[in-house]
Amino acid sequence: MPFALRNRLSSPQIVQPHDQPPLIWQAFGDPSGEDLREIPDDLRNDISLMRAVRLGNLELIEDAEKIDEAYDRMRSHGQQTADAAAQALQGTIQKQDTARAMIGTQCIAAGPRQGLRCENQVIMLASEQGTRPPLCSEHHTDAGRYVFVKGSDGQPDGWAKVTS
Repeated sequence: MPFALRNRLSSPQIVQPHDQPPLIWQAFGDPSGEDLREIPDDLRNDISLMRAVRLGNLELIEDAEKIDEAYDRMRSHGQQTADAAAQALQGTIQKQDTARAMIGTQCIAAGPRQGLRCENQVIMLASEQGTRPPLCSEHHTDAGRYVFVKGSDGQPDGWAKVTS
């Protein structure tokens, strides 16, 4: 038959059963339910625990429903604590500053041979995409010859060289 002991004091209670590690209860009315501990049956007759019960420091609870209620409170409190911690963490996470994010892309100028594009990489701010043609240092002087064209009929947006 399960049994539990509840701390009746307004401060934490520590009892060390014979040849066992100490048992710790939080203060009476602890919101997390840690003022109640389920105790193994083999410790039912331990002198240290019996003494704490006789002195009124601990209350013996043998009602399984009361024990279950205490564990439900512990679970609920644990979930509330985890939710509060997650909200606090979320508040500290800064939104990513994409205005200063750098991207790498291939230069859009013509390459050294007919039909090939320049093989140089261009590093630019992500916020400049669509406002400045991605041209490498070799072709940057041609920037005025390119216009940004909005795609239509499923075609992507892109840069086109103006020919005259």
